[in-house]
Amino acid sequence: MSALGETAAGVGRATVMEAPRAPSRAGAVVLAASLVVTAFTVAAAGVATLGLDDLKVVVDDPHRVPSALDTVNSLARACLVAVLAAWVATAWWLVDLRRVADWAAPDYRHRRSDWWALAAWVVPIVNLWFPYQLVADSSRALGSRARTLWPWWIAWLLISTGTGFVSSPSSEEWTSPHDVEVWVTGMQLNAALTVVGLALWWRIVRAATRAAEAAVARD
Repeated sequence: MSALGETAAGVGRATVMEAPRAPSRAGAVVLAASLVVTAFTVAAAGVATLGLDDLKVVVDDPHRVPSALDTVNSLARACLVAVLAAWVATAWWLVDLRRVADWAAPDYRHRRSDWWALAAWVVPIVNLWFPYQLVADSSRALGSRARTLWPWWIAWLLISTGTGFVSSPSSEEWTSPHDVEVWVTGMQLNAALTVVGLALWWRIVRAATRAAEAAVARD
């Protein structure tokens, strides 16, 4: 091989082995978006709790929209925007995290392709376990200190189920004050679960991001 060819081959190998960028910025965005989602969820539960008596008036007048319900609906819409932002940010973070994991631990066997980073959360059926596998595999490949991820995933599944139960309330379905109380209790439980889920998710994202940063720094 000529000297020019050897130089080109060397440059090619250096490019392939070049350390990828750690997902520090993406991780920060994920945590910020998750914090906003949690804040909106807790705020909605707080408004519903404080406005319980106002909400019960709907039982006698289904066409009336109490100020508490109007506020909860506004917070729910804002929360949806924050959830979409968190979804995109998480996909961005997972792709970058996976890139570092593939570079740092090329022999590690991942159960899912990296393109599932965005789709896994919304495709029916597989969204029950694919996201967990994506996060777990990249975290473990990098040696993250957060080794047990099941509590976070169980919390996430419960939050998803609870959100579907308490979101978009229909005042026409409230036939008694008890119905309103059950809905408000659901809001409170979902808010509490969201706080727990945030704490668990925060630890996972921070630990995996730091592990990626450490892997890149060792290069």
